Amino acid sequence: VGIRNNRTIISNGTQNYDPNKPTILFIIHESSATGAPILALSLMRSFQPKYNVACAIIKPKNITTSFYESSFIVQNDIQGNETRSLISFLKLLKEKYHLKGIIVNSAVAYKAISPSADLNIPSLLMVNEYAHNVYPFGLVLKALSKTSRAIFPATEVRVSYQSKAKEQNLAVGFLENKSLIIPQGKIPTFSTGFGDNLSVEELKRKLKLTSEDDKIVIVGAGTIDQRKGVDLFLDVAHLVVSTFGINSVFVWVGSSSQVRGYFKKIQKQIIRYGLQENFIFLDHQSSLENIFSISDVFCLTSRRDPFPNVVIDALASNLHITCFEEASGFPSFLKKYEANYSQAPYLNVKEMAKNIKFYLSKDIYEHRKSTKNINLVKQHLCFDTYADSVDACLVDIISNDIRGYSPEMEAYLNFENGVDDENLSKIDVSSFTSEFRFLNLFTLEDA
Repeated sequence: VGIRNNRTIISNGTQNYDPNKPTILFIIHESSATGAPILALSLMRSFQPKYNVACAIIKPKNITTSFYESSFIVQNDIQGNETRSLISFLKLLKEKYHLKGIIVNSAVAYKAISPSADLNIPSLLMVNEYAHNVYPFGLVLKALSKTSRAIFPATEVRVSYQSKAKEQNLAVGFLENKSLIIPQGKIPTFSTGFGDNLSVEELKRKLKLTSEDDKIVIVGAGTIDQRKGVDLFLDVAHLVVSTFGINSVFVWVGSSSQVRGYFKKIQKQIIRYGLQENFIFLDHQSSLENIFSISDVFCLTSRRDPFPNVVIDALASNLHITCFEEASGFPSFLKKYEANYSQAPYLNVKEMAKNIKFYLSKDIYEHRKSTKNINLVKQHLCFDTYADSVDACLVDIISNDIRGYSPEMEAYLNFENGVDDENLSKIDVSSFTSEFRFLNLFTLEDA
């Protein structure tokens, strides 16, 4: 194709176009080796046998090549010009390649919803962020109202949008009936060409582990930023190592964010706590399997993290999971399925450290033999089941031509002026309830 419009580039991907298959478009907020983009990339790869997969990348980052390899056509780098760029790309796909529907991988990419609604293209919005982490919230909520269907990874994430909308006097009644709770499964391992892939032996040397050593390995993972709570991870490490005297090494796996001041703060914190011999950073690993294979505990210290892939990977490696209440969708999920886990009150590092101490005081060798967490992943976090559920949702909105909301819904939402319960009670929603049928596919309660 090779079309350039200002800085936006539309070009061929690696996959071949098949006129006998329907075409779908994935819109990616950034092509980074992080949770939501990797999840979208995995879905793209899974959908290739059934669909022609196109891709639009808002912000190109470190695994852009992988998205080209999984698409037949790509629009790259539309940041700052999303609406105009997408309209032209959507028209091209609709007229030439018979586009049937779109999947938007993140609420951060909310600007992609209006163009698809304007062109009457069914859309599916994957909400992989808490309401507190998306801006401006009113416009994100409006995108949720205009999308054909929304998918949340956990009930807690959807509740965050409902709660924040009520705080701001914005209507949110539509959300319950047009959204699904589908926790993603364990993403299949594949290479993106980004990150290290240290062997088990290399990791043992780096962590100074020996066959005679009974040192405990406690690991955290994610981009090094405040939301992931690396500073809280260090607080826990300080308590476990210095206060409780546990022979352990703490490992954080991940790349540093662009907020360099936070990383400098972390480095000073390591020195202040005297953890130079008990803490190590590992650069982003293309797979976490090797480091998890020599670890004992996975520590989720995120301040807000809906349903991170790394926890599923840790469960699949049979690690004990420790986390904060109300910080992710995992506490309720792990409790329901009686996982090998512990939880502390929100951001209470002392209780988290105590939970680790209590877990390690048991017969840890017996715990290592247990397959409880492995079985949980096999039974309730299968990626093929997840992909089939997303596909079923996509098929539903395409076959039933569910395209967003009507003018009546626009008046009902009334985003500019806000609404109150008294006004809502006067509105007759019968004219548009057919657009928001509840699709009972695969919910957290039924997982």
